[in-house]
Amino acid sequence: MAASDFRIWVKEAAQGDKSFHARSREDCVAVAKEFAQEERARIQKKHQAGESGANVIRMLSDLADELVIGIFTFAMANIPRPGKFASKIALCAHGGYGNQQLNPYSDLDLGLVYEGRVGRQIKALSDYLTPFFWDLGYENSFVVRTVKEAVELSQFEFKVYTSYLSVRCLTGN
Repeated sequence: MAASDFRIWVKEAAQGDKSFHARSREDCVAVAKEFAQEERARIQKKHQAGESGANVIRMLSDLADELVIGIFTFAMANIPRPGKFASKIALCAHGGYGNQQLNPYSDLDLGLVYEGRVGRQIKALSDYLTPFFWDLGYENSFVVRTVKEAVELSQFEFKVYTSYLSVRCLTGN
């Protein structure tokens, strides 16, 4: 597999292409892992050639964005009837990652915010995403909250409040 396959597979997943559905989760992890390794190596070479630390941090954040959004696309392609569901969810980056300041060994702070009740689709999405990031070697914190829960927690928990101040929507509504 070539690292460029990751981008092709993301496009296929987004379009509901039948060839994507024939691929196993393990193959998806492998192509994402290869893509991440090649891109990190490219960024490291740029840093060794004199690229500033600030630019390296930004490039690492951009790489994480592409991976997270791609993996989210894989997950959405694997849940039943994602159409209307997609308009009721948002995948967000929090913390340093939310501020686009991802250091080489930083964790990914992610949150899934949605409208409505917890259903099979939310559970399936969460069950797909969290272990996928672990399999890639990313430490991650992943929270799933309704919009109402996020607002209520923000009113009483200062850490939650400050987390949502710097949240950045990666994909979704």
